[in-house]
Amino acid sequence: KACKEVIDRLTSYFELNSMTCVSQMRNRGNFDFDDRDRKSLDRSEEIFCITATEAHFQGDVISDSQQSDPNDNNNLPREGHFLIDAFVECTGERANGNMRVQVNLEMYCHTKRGQNALDKIRGRMPGEVGRTNRRWRRMSKKADHQ
Repeated sequence: KACKEVIDRLTSYFELNSMTCVSQMRNRGNFDFDDRDRKSLDRSEEIFCITATEAHFQGDVISDSQQSDPNDNNNLPREGHFLIDAFVECTGERANGNMRVQVNLEMYCHTKRGQNALDKIRGRMPGEVGRTNRRWRRMSKKADHQ
C-alpha cells in the first residue's frame, strides 16, 4: 500500500509538471548486452519504474503550442530535453509498523534547458512526494479547520 501511494504521488507530480508517464516493471540501469542475455535475467530483480518525459514531445512530433523556438528543439531525441526514470521499491517494515519506500532516480538530459528543468523537478520532489512543502501544509491546515 505504501509503494502504491508513493507511485501515485510521483505520477501526479510528474503530470502536474507537464510530463507524460509510462509505468512498468523493469531492471535498473543501462543494458550493455544483447537480447539473449536480457531474457535470462531473473525477474525478481525487476522493480517498479515510472518513466517521465516532456508531454509536448509525442514520439517524433512536437506540438506547436509548446514550441517557442523551433531551433531549440532541433536534433533532439524523441523524449525531448530530458528523461526521468523513477524506481520505487518497498525496502521493508520499520519497527513502528510503517513501510519504508525507497525512490531512486536516474535522470538524463540532452540540453542545458533539460538540465535546468531536471534540477527544478528534483529540488521540489521531496516536498511534493512527502507532502511536506508549504503547499501541502496549507492544504492540510485548511482541511483541519473544516
